[in-house]
Amino acid sequence: MKKILCMLLACVLCISTLGGCQGEQKEPWTLEDFSIYDEDGNLVEELPEHEMIVSSKDHLYTKRKIHPDMKASEIAKVYPLENAIIRNNMDVEKTIEWQKKYKTVEDLLNSGDKFDFNDDAIEYIQIVVAFTEQNGKLEPITEYSNGYPVRNKDKNYLEMVFWINEELEIDGISMDYKQK
Repeated sequence: MKKILCMLLACVLCISTLGGCQGEQKEPWTLEDFSIYDEDGNLVEELPEHEMIVSSKDHLYTKRKIHPDMKASEIAKVYPLENAIIRNNMDVEKTIEWQKKYKTVEDLLNSGDKFDFNDDAIEYIQIVVAFTEQNGKLEPITEYSNGYPVRNKDKNYLEMVFWINEELEIDGISMDYKQK
C-alpha cells in the first residue's frame, strides 16, 4: 500500500512540475530587458539613457532574443504583455479605435486582421510597455493618455516600443531609460 501511495504521489508531483493545468508563465520584466545585446548575448548598451532604436541592419537583440525582422507574435511568447498597449504612431484616433477593438496585444497579433498601411493614418503599429523603477524594482505603468504613458517624475522611467509593420513583423525596437 505504501508503494502505491508513493507512486501516486510521485506521478502527481511529476505532472504538476511539468505544467499540468497551469497556464504558461513568462519571466517578469527586469532591468536587463531594457538593455541591448549582440547575437551572442553580450551586453552592447546598458539601459540606454537616450532613446535607442534597433533596426534589422544593426543585428542587435533584446535580452530575450527578440530582434527586428521577426514575426511580432514572437514577442508574446517571451514577454508578459498584460500591461502593454497598442498605439498608432501617427494618429491618436486610430490608437483609440485599436484599443477598443483589441483588448490585449495578443488579440491584435492573433486577429489575422490586415492593416492598410497606405492609409495616411498608419505608419506603424506600436506595442508599448512602460515601467517606473525604484531601487531595481519595476512597476508597470497602467495610466495612459492618448496612447502615451503617464509618467511619475519622482521615479526612473523605462519604455520599450516594438515597431510593427503591415506584415506584422518587427521593423524596429526602441528603448528609453529616463532617470528621475
